[in-house]
Amino acid sequence: MELQHRKKDWVYIQKSSIDLAKRQGLEQGIEQVVMNSYRAGVKAELIAQITGLGEEQVKEIIRRNQRDEK
Repeated sequence: MELQHRKKDWVYIQKSSIDLAKRQGLEQGIEQVVMNSYRAGVKAELIAQITGLGEEQVKEIIRRNQRDEK
C-alpha cells in the first residue's frame, strides 16, 4: 500500500514538473515573439493584438528585456 502511495506521489510530482516546464516554455516563446516584433518595428498595440496579451503586458516585457540587455 505504501509503495502505491509513493508511486502516486512520484507521478504527481512528475506531472507538475512537466506542466511547469510547458508554462515556462510558452512564456519564453511569447516573450521572444514580443521582442522580435518590437525590434522589427512593430508597435506595442499591434504586438498585443497578435499575442493576445494586454498592451501594458507587452510594454512591460519590452522594458524588462531592455533593462536586461544593458
